[in-house]
Amino acid sequence: MMPKTTALAGIPVVGVLHALDEPAWLMSLNGQECLYNQKLIDTFPVVLEGREAKAACLHPQDISSLTAEFQQGLAAKQKFSLRYRYKVVEDYRWIETTLTPVQVEGEPIAWLGKIRIPDPTALLHEALVQSAPVRMSVFDQAYYLKLVNARVLESGRHTLAEYQGSSYSELEPELFEQVKPYLDQVLQTGETVNVELQVPLSDEEIWWQITYFPVKTSDGQLIGVGGISQNITRTRRDMQALEDHLGFLQKVTDGIHATISLTDLKTGKSIFRNQFSADLMGYTLSEIDAMTPEEGWSHFLLEDHPHLQETAARIRTLGLDETVEQEYRLKHRNGHLIWLWGKNTIFALDEQGLPHISMGTAVDITERKKAELQLQESQRQLQLLSEAQKRFVSEASHEIKTPLMGIQGHLELLLRYQDITEEEKQEILQDCHKETLRLGRLVTDLLGLARGSNVSLTLEAEVRLNHLPLDILRTFESSKGNHHLVLGEVQDCMVLGDPDRLKQLLVILTANALKYTPDGGTITLSLTCTDSWAEMRVADTGIGIHEADLEKVFDRFYRSDHSQL
Repeated sequence: MMPKTTALAGIPVVGVLHALDEPAWLMSLNGQECLYNQKLIDTFPVVLEGREAKAACLHPQDISSLTAEFQQGLAAKQKFSLRYRYKVVEDYRWIETTLTPVQVEGEPIAWLGKIRIPDPTALLHEALVQSAPVRMSVFDQAYYLKLVNARVLESGRHTLAEYQGSSYSELEPELFEQVKPYLDQVLQTGETVNVELQVPLSDEEIWWQITYFPVKTSDGQLIGVGGISQNITRTRRDMQALEDHLGFLQKVTDGIHATISLTDLKTGKSIFRNQFSADLMGYTLSEIDAMTPEEGWSHFLLEDHPHLQETAARIRTLGLDETVEQEYRLKHRNGHLIWLWGKNTIFALDEQGLPHISMGTAVDITERKKAELQLQESQRQLQLLSEAQKRFVSEASHEIKTPLMGIQGHLELLLRYQDITEEEKQEILQDCHKETLRLGRLVTDLLGLARGSNVSLTLEAEVRLNHLPLDILRTFESSKGNHHLVLGEVQDCMVLGDPDRLKQLLVILTANALKYTPDGGTITLSLTCTDSWAEMRVADTGIGIHEADLEKVFDRFYRSDHSQL
């Protein structure tokens, strides 16, 4: 049954009310009396149970805002809408109520209310918008706010009715001046715009990250601009605090002659580096920051890449008290190499306790490395000199021993055979004199070699080569032992050269042949000569020269390891 209210019963629209196919009612101007149609009673029977019963069906979170908007709408005496949750059976459902003033001769005499229950899909969309953790709004092309979600209303600056009933330029003139260029850009281009704005809300400046995007119908017609905004004030403050800390750290570390850097292990990007890090490479900090990862790696020597990459992987597994140390080389802008000794440790952990930020320090050890390399080279040279000295002493002994043996042999002949002829004695004394002179020149040459001076060669004297093999036979006759010293084919030959050096060479070859030929072996001396060259040959039946030593036979003072033959 409908309640009988004489104040409303005489209103001409009462008949229309009952003819409506949607829940509707008439309400007095002061909101005290109501007349419901049958559709509303069938849909919401609770309306017949009184004011308290109806109020109990409202969602507790909507009562305050609904009451305020209802009173504001009545006071404005213009058509307005309300959205709220109302319990139907056991569940709350979103209800949209529209109240329109009923006028007679231009004067409002009552309110006509209609109720619409949005379809489930629309409700899901509405719930999504209202539940979003960011501020959402939609502007039409006249800058009227057609939609705002609960996050916008939380600020308390305006009610939903105020947002929906006024242009944004009227509600927030200062803020509108800031955002209008971006709204216009979306309306003109149809493209999304991202922006960060500092907006005054309450007593403080708030930073917002805002995305404005085009709102289009299913057929692609642009009907407005959507806005999604998020308060990033805390993030901006944290970033500013970090920048302040890094600025302080920059001032403190710029005077230190060591590289200091902080690296985000998750992104691989540098968070901080001091001025010395750039100066060491010959760049500015901004130039280094602009380098790509590939450009950064190119400043390390290619052969150092494997162990540097291994170190980078180890850093990600370090604990707070663990460090990694290493030496590596870095290329300066002008191309020269810099030796560094570096140390890496974990500077900060993330929420899961995993390494997040690493700190690296390095000092320039180029001069120390140069000193080390010079010391190593000096030690190598000293070793070579020591080995050369040993070979020199050995060769000097060998060179001096040969003429002494010749002199000794001739003197033994004189002592042993008293009846030799005067002619033979003179010949022996002449040979001893030659060997003495050669020994003197040899000692002089050896002294020159020991002092590092050059030994002069006399190449302008005529030398009859065919006499040298005969001299060698006489020289070694007394010291040949059980060896057979044989004179092979010897052709007449005259050359320009140093007779002492040539004989010294032949003596050395013959002495070596005797030394490395077993007893009973044969050493043969021969000489062949043409118009353009002469070949003096000393051949033996001894152990020969190891193949690995052939290329070294002309090295000064070199001696083969005979234990391997």
